[in-house]
Amino acid sequence: MRQEWKERAEEIKRIAFSFKDPLLVHHYDADGIAAGAIISLAWKMEKGKAIRRMWVKNINEKVIEQLKNEKEIIFADVGNCKEIEELKDVVIIDHHQPADHGKPQFNPHLYGIDGSKELSGAGAAYCVFGIAPDIAIVGTVGDLFDPMIGLSKLIVEEGVKRREVVVKKDILLYGRYARPLIQFLAYNDDPFIPGISYNEDGAEKLLASCNIKLKEGERWRCYGELSFEEKQRIISSLVPLLPPNKAKQLVGNVFELQKRKKYKASCEAREFATMLNACGRHGKANLGVDICLNKDGAYEEGEKMLALHKAKIKEGVKYGRERISDLGAYALLDGRGKIDEGIIGIVCGMLNWLCDKPVVGIADGEGRMIKVSIRVPSFLDV
Repeated sequence: MRQEWKERAEEIKRIAFSFKDPLLVHHYDADGIAAGAIISLAWKMEKGKAIRRMWVKNINEKVIEQLKNEKEIIFADVGNCKEIEELKDVVIIDHHQPADHGKPQFNPHLYGIDGSKELSGAGAAYCVFGIAPDIAIVGTVGDLFDPMIGLSKLIVEEGVKRREVVVKKDILLYGRYARPLIQFLAYNDDPFIPGISYNEDGAEKLLASCNIKLKEGERWRCYGELSFEEKQRIISSLVPLLPPNKAKQLVGNVFELQKRKKYKASCEAREFATMLNACGRHGKANLGVDICLNKDGAYEEGEKMLALHKAKIKEGVKYGRERISDLGAYALLDGRGKIDEGIIGIVCGMLNWLCDKPVVGIADGEGRMIKVSIRVPSFLDV
């Protein structure tokens, strides 16, 4: 890492730790939650007490008004907007395009590093405070950085060196611990697998052809508990179903979190990021930070949020299947009053398979705003 970058990280850390009683303001998605957790942990280690926290979806006039009486603020994964000039002592740790506001900030874009590809908000927090590379990786994969390059790759290497992370080559489909085997194969579409994606019968037949037991007694098995040989049989059966360019997307780096091995839904980075997203999208981003910090009872509450998240998505997909409108070039789903804005994009993505075309979804946003999400099926290659 270049010297000026390291010096800037040290300067931002010094400013942050010079604050007496700052408010930490972080974004509500998995990356923002992870960034908030790293800063919270750093503050606890340095000061011996918890930092005050507040999560936001974005910085707007209402949020600025709320913050005007705060003397000291640390922004994480948010804050790059002109309006923060109105605030008092501020420091920003972010990876989005920086705004011209004159406040001290740590941002990769200021040093010729692409924050959209090389460093997430949680990764930036790690660069400043030098702790919890495993949580930084969770935020990074939660922000859909794939593959890990540049500074993100260095953070992975540091996590491995500290024995906090083990990197393995494995299937990249979501739900290795969160879904039974049939649903694990059937409800993934990146890449879209002909005859398997959104086809439980097809998934069950493929598993039978691989001689994979679906249950242990009365309990449904999940992919994460399969033997290496069983996993290889599944992967070997899926690859021929995909065109070569898509087959390469099936397998990649999986990040196992060694400090969280006892926690089924958070022992792998992508799975953990989904739990954090579930917390954030349903108004419980503070819970997501508590889970990262291993607060007593937080993980169990996170499991409930994950279950709620899945149930809401299932309800949304059911509603969408009944109400989606084919408008020719795209399909429209009006989810206002029925589907939460936090999951409308997920629901649209899961409905792509119904019409083989882009899906535009709308939901009620904050205040009188409307949230619009667009999802294009991966198999269209647009």
